[in-house]
Amino acid sequence: YRALRMESTGVQFSKGSGGRSSNTGIVAAVFGSTGFLGRHVVHQLGRHGTQVVAAWRGDYKDSRDLKVMGDLGQIALMEMSLRDRESVVDICKHADVIINLVGKHYDTWNFTVEQSTLESATVLSEVAKELGINHFVQMSMANASKDSESGQLRAKVEAEEIVRKNVPTSTIVKATDIFGLNDRFFYRIMQMFSWMIYYPYVNEGKNLVQPVYVLDVANAIGQVTTDYERFAGRTLKLAGPDVLTEKEVTEWAVDYIGGMYRFNPAFVSPRIARLLQMPFAKAILLLNQQPVLGKYDVPEAMRNNVLGTPALDELTFDDFGILPHKVDSVVGREALGPWMNEKILRGSLVEKKD
Repeated sequence: YRALRMESTGVQFSKGSGGRSSNTGIVAAVFGSTGFLGRHVVHQLGRHGTQVVAAWRGDYKDSRDLKVMGDLGQIALMEMSLRDRESVVDICKHADVIINLVGKHYDTWNFTVEQSTLESATVLSEVAKELGINHFVQMSMANASKDSESGQLRAKVEAEEIVRKNVPTSTIVKATDIFGLNDRFFYRIMQMFSWMIYYPYVNEGKNLVQPVYVLDVANAIGQVTTDYERFAGRTLKLAGPDVLTEKEVTEWAVDYIGGMYRFNPAFVSPRIARLLQMPFAKAILLLNQQPVLGKYDVPEAMRNNVLGTPALDELTFDDFGILPHKVDSVVGREALGPWMNEKILRGSLVEKKD
């Protein structure tokens, strides 16, 4: 791919009206590009003319559909490994901005949940410092905390500190639960309904969530990518407009889908849930290499995942001019589409014909 950057991380030149065949003059190296959020970020960058170097590992088939998300030649796919520093340098050496979206909710054969977060933050921020790239975007979580029972949430905070130490001008993006088509937020809920007669709640389903739509988050990251000076050293806190309990979300989802899914709640004490969590997660991993249930779902279910009151120097959707979508809007119903009962779908089609 062609290098567009010179000494600074600002836009060197741009052409066009801002569409797919335009050129923003920016090269973005995206790590975690094959993930749920990563695909939407690559699409958001490509549709506005940003040249993207999408890093991938594992199976090439997981990344090849990214090439059509931008104009011809604008999306370059490059294989890499976080433990192969040269491959990371090759991807980043011509980039204006590095976007780190790497993260897992379960242990793999090569990385634990904590390692995937910490190693990616460490390696990428060190490479950025080495290459003089000051524009760095680090993805984190809104409820990340050092005193959390969840190793994932503790690792997110540590990753933020590592990135800010190596790249002081980096932008931290902290989001609540992200939903959308093929997400994990609704997929986990509906899988539990399909597997079990009773839906288990920790803390009686009273924990608060504030789901945010994936394209709203991708749109914000896209704006950060193209405006280094405005977002340098800033923290973004992104959340949806509605604060709901977990019980309210699951009731709405099952009520909307209807059919074979029935809402039978079962309240599990936090103590029992903690005892069952790790053995259950490990057993699931042996049967399914990409499980929907995460390693730290239980401790995270006992914490509220809401925005709270942002600090004066923290940015929200209001600062981007983005009106976030509600979870019960058309995009939320779209996310539940794969779980719609076949009979209901047939019935709706018959009604339309009539």
